[in-house]
Amino acid sequence: NNIIWHDFGTLNHVDKNHSHNHNNLNPHKNIEELSSSHVILFLVSPNFICLENFDKYVNLALKARKTQEARVIPIILDLCHWKKSALKDLEPLPKNGVPVTNRKWTNKNQAFYEIADAIDKIIEEIREIRRQKQEAIENYEKKKFQYKGIVQDVYRQNHNLSDESKKQLKYHQECLEIQDRDARAIEAEVQEQFIIDEVDEIEEDDYGFPSAFKNASIHSSFSE
Repeated sequence: NNIIWHDFGTLNHVDKNHSHNHNNLNPHKNIEELSSSHVILFLVSPNFICLENFDKYVNLALKARKTQEARVIPIILDLCHWKKSALKDLEPLPKNGVPVTNRKWTNKNQAFYEIADAIDKIIEEIREIRRQKQEAIENYEKKKFQYKGIVQDVYRQNHNLSDESKKQLKYHQECLEIQDRDARAIEAEVQEQFIIDEVDEIEEDDYGFPSAFKNASIHSSFSE
């Protein structure tokens, strides 16, 4: 919910209530926040483009755009050569990069309304994309859990997997669309657990004899 705003070459932090805190500025922290943001807005004017740190911050934003699909939006406040800068390949606001100061806007509030409306739609798009990704992750985890149950059933029937059992597992893996790496990890986990369970079954009594032998002796004595 935090907002990062660019102020003449320094990054200052604003909390979600937009209250400024100039006594606790942390440029390093703010640069990290810029790099991890989902929406980055640059208020573009001649002064902004001429900033000493212009390229630095724009490149950080473009890197975030590639690595985490951040949306970087130049907001054209005044006429300037932004199309010849590192921002040239980005889609600006207002639409078509018409500056807020352009006479097209008989009322500047119209320009700011268009900007705010577009940003709101972008944020909703990002939320929907994140929701779909989270849903996909949760569904995949359910499929992995389901595959683990299938693997356990197969191991119960045949500890030493036959070729037929392997084909059966491969079939279920493909049906559930489990990645090979995850399938192998699940199979190894189940196999290890079955080995541990088998070892636990051979428990020693107070005299150091395996319980299986003790039970066999008792059975033999009763048989006699």
